[in-house]
Amino acid sequence: MVPSALRSLSVVMLLGAVSGTVVATTPQSRTSAEASDSSSAGLNGADLDLSGRITLTSSSTALTDTPLSGVGGGSGGGLAVANPALLNTSLAASPLAGLHTTTQFRTAGQVAAAQVAADTAAQQRKADIAAKKKAAEKAAAEKKAAKKAHQAALKQAARKTPGNSRQIAKEMVAKRGWKSGQFTCLVKLWNKESGWRHTADNPSSSAYGIPQALPGSKMSAAGKDWRTNPATQIKWGLDYIEDRYGSPCGAWAHSRAHNWY
Repeated sequence: MVPSALRSLSVVMLLGAVSGTVVATTPQSRTSAEASDSSSAGLNGADLDLSGRITLTSSSTALTDTPLSGVGGGSGGGLAVANPALLNTSLAASPLAGLHTTTQFRTAGQVAAAQVAADTAAQQRKADIAAKKKAAEKAAAEKKAAKKAHQAALKQAARKTPGNSRQIAKEMVAKRGWKSGQFTCLVKLWNKESGWRHTADNPSSSAYGIPQALPGSKMSAAGKDWRTNPATQIKWGLDYIEDRYGSPCGAWAHSRAHNWY
């Protein structure tokens, strides 16, 4: 009798662990009438807990009508379960149900998509670095160009003096194939006309510049910067002298004779 009871208790404990149903044994000394009354009282006195299981509060339900009836093996003895119907159900209401959903699996497509996203992000970072480098190089080049232009402007401003203007004229005279005597005549001519000042302005005649062009806007034929650039004025003046008098000495001779050229 004792081994049979232990075996029955082991089966009941196993079923309870799997299905989540509370199972209890009925006293072997109870009669059929007591078992019937106990069954009715057990169902009425049962409480439904939060997991959906039936928990016995005062008595138990006999397994006389279930597939496990008589498992106890002794006369008048047997097993009782709080909710026999759950013994034949699936594990849907069991605490074990749904455990497989706690693990997330990454499919091959998800892995590929993640790799594509990572590659795209890396390429974007690389492009951003290249763009910043290009912008920095451009800024450096612009700064260098601005500095060079400023230096050129300072150099040009330094050349805008009578002494420098004469030096520019001397080089232009030599390039035209004229001898040094022609440059001497030119120096005398423009000393008289403007003193070699590129801003010389004659208010009575509107003549302007080193060669005293009349009007000064004529020198625009040599360059748009005729108002401020001595080299532009000198080029126009030498073109005028060569076309009108053949050489600086011819222009100087006319100026001495007529007080103009």
